[in-house]
Amino acid sequence: MHLYLMRHGQAKAAEEDPERGLTVQGWYDTRKIAGWLAGKHLHISCIYHSTKLRAQQTAILVADTIGATRALSSHENLSPNDPVGPWKTLLENETRTVMVVGHLPFLGKLVSLLVDGSEESDTVQFPSSGIVCLSRIDAVWNIEWETGPGQV
Repeated sequence: MHLYLMRHGQAKAAEEDPERGLTVQGWYDTRKIAGWLAGKHLHISCIYHSTKLRAQQTAILVADTIGATRALSSHENLSPNDPVGPWKTLLENETRTVMVVGHLPFLGKLVSLLVDGSEESDTVQFPSSGIVCLSRIDAVWNIEWETGPGQV
């Protein structure tokens, strides 16, 4: 099983946009990563994204680019400070290839919990529009690769 964890693109400040949609740079960076992902010919069955506008916009842009718009699924429990334990349980029972588009510190804690067994190990740094690919063989999660818009 493959799992792709992606941080939303750069968001506007709350003073500029209370809903914190993507900035022009956020759109650009997310398109750049999405185009790179399209070249990898991924077959993603489900793209979970948080209900926050910046994550939704990021997920839609990626889904449109890789041809996975039917895979989009908004999820309530992906906010920055939501607990990651329930997601670990959900993902351990998942057989499909899944993408999760969310926020820090949630994504960082989830990677750490899956790979190192502790939410606090700070395993990966997520730039805006950054993505990490994990694979699971039996019950063991490994990081296959990670990248951001400055690397593709």
